[in-house]
Amino acid sequence: VSKTGAEGAVLDEAKNINKSLSALGNVISSLAEGSKGYVPYRDSKMTRILQDSLGGNCRTTMFICCSPSSYNDAETKSTLMFGQRAKTIKNTASVNLELTAEQWKKKFEKEKEKNKTMKETIQRLEAELSRWRNGENVPETEQLSDNEQIIPETCDETPVNDNNSSIVIRISEEERRKYEEEIRKMYKQMDDKDDEINQHSQLVEKLKQQMLDQEELLVSTRGDNDKVQMELSRLQSENDCAKEEVKEVLQALEELAVNYDQKSQEVDEKTIQNKILADELSQKVASLLSLESDLHRLQEFSTHQRKRIAEVLNGLMKDLSEFSVIVGNGEFKL
Repeated sequence: VSKTGAEGAVLDEAKNINKSLSALGNVISSLAEGSKGYVPYRDSKMTRILQDSLGGNCRTTMFICCSPSSYNDAETKSTLMFGQRAKTIKNTASVNLELTAEQWKKKFEKEKEKNKTMKETIQRLEAELSRWRNGENVPETEQLSDNEQIIPETCDETPVNDNNSSIVIRISEEERRKYEEEIRKMYKQMDDKDDEINQHSQLVEKLKQQMLDQEELLVSTRGDNDKVQMELSRLQSENDCAKEEVKEVLQALEELAVNYDQKSQEVDEKTIQNKILADELSQKVASLLSLESDLHRLQEFSTHQRKRIAEVLNGLMKDLSEFSVIVGNGEFKL
């Protein structure tokens, strides 16, 4: 911080980065020493994410950057020490395979056959070694060939006389140590295989139990399936009945639609007829109104004529009365 002069958010970010790098250094130190059982992966998010890459089942490549300037002497030294510790970590990467029970069985049989072959080879080598120790000369035909030997490095020298017996003893001791080491390794491998076989046997038993549970679940599911099939058949029957009812309703609706069309056509015809009759009625009403007007006019004319006739009659009656008076007085003269 004194060199960079960081402050504020940059300073907080630098603190977090330094904390993560410090946690990474602790993890690498723990892995490099190999004596500590606890590795502090959870001290930072970065080490937690890189847990599988640091000491896990993978290969990891790490780059470190250094500065040759004396100004950065302390940082360069700590970085180089950091890289040196990281180089001491050794990972054994292997392909992650999930084998089935049948594959595990085949693998077990193969390892069993391989173990049997190795045991036979060891017995033959021990017998040959005993003969060499006893000073017996083992013919080449009875010696184990290079293809049959489990240890690639073997000694081809054979004792010729007593002068090189010390050499034979030294070589035999070396071979014996190698054989014993190889035997210990094979026994350890056998123990590991036994543990692995036991684990897989437990896994097989667990899988068998799961299969039994699955079979019980399958039987229960089949029972439920039969019930569902019965319910489905009932629903299908009800659906068929409902379809028949819907078909009948649709047929009735079609008949109603046909009747409606017929009635609509009749209504249209009646409407046209009513319109024609209405037109005729309008014409008749107009004629009637005209006739009524003519009748009213004739009535007025008749009334007027009656009045005139009455007036004429009154005048005639008056003249007749006067004439009668004149006739009665004898004043009528021709």
